[in-house]
Amino acid sequence: MTDVLDLLKQRLAVLSNRLRRYRVSRLRRQQNQQFAVNQKQFYRDLESQEVTNRENNVEIQKCRKPKYDGRPGPAETTTRGTQQQAKKIPGQQAPKTTKSTICS
Repeated sequence: MTDVLDLLKQRLAVLSNRLRRYRVSRLRRQQNQQFAVNQKQFYRDLESQEVTNRENNVEIQKCRKPKYDGRPGPAETTTRGTQQQAKKIPGQQAPKTTKSTICS
């Protein structure tokens, strides 16, 4: 029974991808034809289209918050770091170099 369900899921995934590709190519053909016939109307229609796949900004922030929590974002910092920040990180200090370590 599970084999049949897996097979049906695979077929459904293939058909849905094919349908999506068909819709995209059909829309592209229609837009190309409209552009060739009437460029002014093409640009008007292009500006009036709504973007429906945009995620809510709150959802994006909720998704990103665990990854970047506690670290400044790119807009908050103007430099890559200072010497004081580098000193706080353990293991960042260069080992002492002496003549004996170089010659050996």
